[in-house]
Amino acid sequence: MSKKKTKTTLDNEIVKTTKRPIYFFVIIVGFTMQLNNSRS
Repeated sequence: MSKKKTKTTLDNEIVKTTKRPIYFFVIIVGFTMQLNNSRS
């Protein structure tokens, strides 16, 4: 498993800031789906 290294630290920062909201969104979606499943 090899990760591609970005050329600059700026690219790394961009990747970090774009990944965080995606993880946050996935967690919220999973949480709401669990709530819906437990209600039915």
